Amino acid sequence: MSAADRDRRNDRAVTLGFVAVGVIAAAAAAAVPANRSVLIALAGTAWLGALLTRLVVRTPGHPALVAESVHAAHASTIDRLAMELDLAGPAVYVPTGTDVRLYVARTDGPLPDDVSDALVTDAGARGLSVAPVGAALLARLDDPRSAESTDERIRRLTEAIVDRFELAGGIDVDRDGECVTVTVTDASIEDLGRRDHPIGSVLAVGLAEHLDRPVRVRVEGDRVICSWDRPVDSNTDSS
Repeated sequence: MSAADRDRRNDRAVTLGFVAVGVIAAAAAAAVPANRSVLIALAGTAWLGALLTRLVVRTPGHPALVAESVHAAHASTIDRLAMELDLAGPAVYVPTGTDVRLYVARTDGPLPDDVSDALVTDAGARGLSVAPVGAALLARLDDPRSAESTDERIRRLTEAIVDRFELAGGIDVDRDGECVTVTVTDASIEDLGRRDHPIGSVLAVGLAEHLDRPVRVRVEGDRVICSWDRPVDSNTDSS
């Protein structure tokens, strides 16, 4: 199988995954009236994620206005869900062993043991877990768990953001231990602070996969800041 054929196959699988989640959420909305508004919004989030992924991946030099409009709708849907569920915690990208989920909690506290379900309730904790756009985009890259340093992983992720997906004109990287700050110039999709912005999403998902640890994201102007906890084993090398 050629690389192009493999890419097309991955694209179809990722898009169908988003669509399937949307269909399941829509069906659940019909069956569970009490959570209908939340489940309908979840279905919309999945379908918008599928559309945004197709726009960014399949259209070189994708029309910025179209991609930005789709992302705005995607982010607004997540915002609506967070508001309905009274969730004010930061964006955390959590590896589950099989994929990475974007998790938004009520507060910034300990993470639940399982974030695989869309609506998370764990020992009194409440949160929202959705498939991030970054996971779909990174499905086209090589195995993120390959034996490379964290610095090398960051370099490859930022190169993909600029050269592969054309999401930015340039990126400057500054790493300090368990925190990396990227300064973005000429972002093709504006408002880096919107939830699950493709640039922050790609970086956070790629790091969460590589480190096998949750990655928190915050944005300050043109800077996207990703941080993660130091390994429990202090001798573990995360450089």
